[in-house]
Amino acid sequence: MEIRHRSVVGAGGVRLAVFERNVDADETVVLIHGYPDNHRVWDPVADRLAERFHVVSYDVRGAGASEVPEPVNAYRLELLAEDFRAVVHAVSPDGEGDGHGGDDSGRGVHVAAHDWGSIQGWYFACDPDTASLMSTYTSISGPDLDAAGQFMRRSGETPPSLRRVVGQGVKSWYVGVFQIPRFAPAYWRSKLARATWPKMLAAVEKVPAELLPSGDDLDQAQRDGANGVKLYRANMVTAMRAPRHVSTDVPVQVVIPLRDRYVSPALAQSVAGLGDDIVFHQIDGGHWVLLNDPKRIAGLVAEHIDRQAAIAAFGWDLG
Repeated sequence: MEIRHRSVVGAGGVRLAVFERNVDADETVVLIHGYPDNHRVWDPVADRLAERFHVVSYDVRGAGASEVPEPVNAYRLELLAEDFRAVVHAVSPDGEGDGHGGDDSGRGVHVAAHDWGSIQGWYFACDPDTASLMSTYTSISGPDLDAAGQFMRRSGETPPSLRRVVGQGVKSWYVGVFQIPRFAPAYWRSKLARATWPKMLAAVEKVPAELLPSGDDLDQAQRDGANGVKLYRANMVTAMRAPRHVSTDVPVQVVIPLRDRYVSPALAQSVAGLGDDIVFHQIDGGHWVLLNDPKRIAGLVAEHIDRQAAIAAFGWDLG
C-alpha cells in the first residue's frame, strides 16, 4: 500500500514527520506512538485499518524523522497538544469540530494511541481545544497523568488499594530512573541497550522476528530511547505532585492487555471517572500487543468507531 510522507510544522516551529495511507477514504484515524517507539510501531495495525480508513501516523517530536528539540520543557504536554492540532489540520482540514467541546463545522478524527501516545491522547481528550478535533479515542496501555496522580494519592487509604499502588510502583520503577539526568540517555546509547532491546522484545513481549529492530531501525530505536526520556522529565513530576481534576466528552475505549508489564489493570482503570462514555476491554497480551496481535487491535479500533456511529445515527449501542 502506498504511504504518503509529509512534513508538518508543530509548536515552536518543530517539524513533524507525518505518514498517510488511503488518503481518499472518508474517515480519518490518527495513530500516536509511545516510548521508546516511533510511528513504525503502528505499521501492522495501520495496514489493516487502511483497508477502510484514511490512516495517519506521525513521529512525535524527538522520535523518528521528526525534529528533536533540545530543552526538556519543549516536551510538555501542552506543546504536544499543539503538535497534534497541527497534524489534524494538515491531514483533515475539514474535520474540525464534532460536538465534543467544539462546533458543528465537521467531523473530528478518530484517535488510537499506545503508551506515551495514550498519555497524550488523554490530555487531548480532556482539553476542549483538542477534544473538539476527536470523534472517538482508543487508549492502549497509557493512563491520563492527572488520573494516575489521583490514583496514587487515593491508593494508600486502605490495605487493598495500598497493594494496588505498590504493585504499580514495581511496574513503574523506570519512571524514577528516567528523572536522573544523563543516566537513561547514556544507557540507550550503549552497546548494552543495542544488545538487549531486541532480545527483550522477542523473549518477553513475543514480538515477531520480522518486526524486531535491527540495523538502521535499531540505530533509530536507540536515538528514540535517548531523546524520549524528556517526555517523562517534562511531565511526570508535576502531574504526580499536583494532579488536576479533568474530564472528557469524547467516547473512549480503553484496551487493557492483561500481561502488560508496565501498566497494571488498576492504573488503566483509573480513568473510569473521567467521562460518561468510557468502555474497557481486557485482552490477552503484553505491553506491545499492537505488534504481536495487530489484527485484534485494528478490529477493536474499528468496532469502537462503528459503535459510536450507530449511536449517533440510530441511538443503537452495538457494544
